[in-house]
Amino acid sequence: KELWDQSVEADYEAVLVLDCADTKRLDRFSETFSHIRPWINIDHHETNTFFGDLNLVEPEASSTAELVYKIIKRCGLPLTLEVAENIFVAIEADTGFFRYENTTPLAFKIAAEMVEQGVNPWQVNLKVMDVYDIPRLRLLSKALNTIELHLGGRVAMMTLTCNVFQELGAEREDSERFVDYARFIRGVEVAAFVREIDNGGYKFSLRSNNCVNVAEIASRFGGGGHARAAGFERSGHLERIKEEFIKEVAKVLDGKGC
Repeated sequence: KELWDQSVEADYEAVLVLDCADTKRLDRFSETFSHIRPWINIDHHETNTFFGDLNLVEPEASSTAELVYKIIKRCGLPLTLEVAENIFVAIEADTGFFRYENTTPLAFKIAAEMVEQGVNPWQVNLKVMDVYDIPRLRLLSKALNTIELHLGGRVAMMTLTCNVFQELGAEREDSERFVDYARFIRGVEVAAFVREIDNGGYKFSLRSNNCVNVAEIASRFGGGGHARAAGFERSGHLERIKEEFIKEVAKVLDGKGC
């Protein structure tokens, strides 16, 4: 709250929005800072709404970090070790540790340059990715026990409620990347991780393996994202929402012959 109060009271010359497809994702920030101009929108989501006064949107980029890197180089700004570490981590995260389809030659080149600048991949991953607290591991165990398979094993779904987080003393961030465990199941094309959110709704994190563009599915529920990673939020009865979701996925799978 203190940080929020300080940000509201401060006098800004511009609003810089990174890695955000639309203003709905900004929640109260969108209205609070609507009087400030210009808004600068830097993003790589194919569902971006070009909401900024200035927009740098390249869906073919591996990550927003790649676009930030280009700006730094174009403007001749200093590339400190701290900046290099952040660029490396952001590219690594968005490419799924250089495994996803958006892993381009340029992504590798930029990552290599960051290592040349002094980034230690092992130490960076220890700080950011590879150190888990006990509540996260217990939360993962709970999530794995909820796995459901639908549509002949082509769709996998996991669900966690607010009560489970409270019971284990876990934070929302502790469930990051859980959806991948559903995607890893042999034969699964579309994976969904469903997390109850504070306002009585649910957040669906989606992943696909080969032929389905999950951003298209998410857009049908007011969400968006990338072809292989997307999401949306929906309020209502969970089982009903899941039924609607599975029906939409079935249409896409059958239409593509997956």
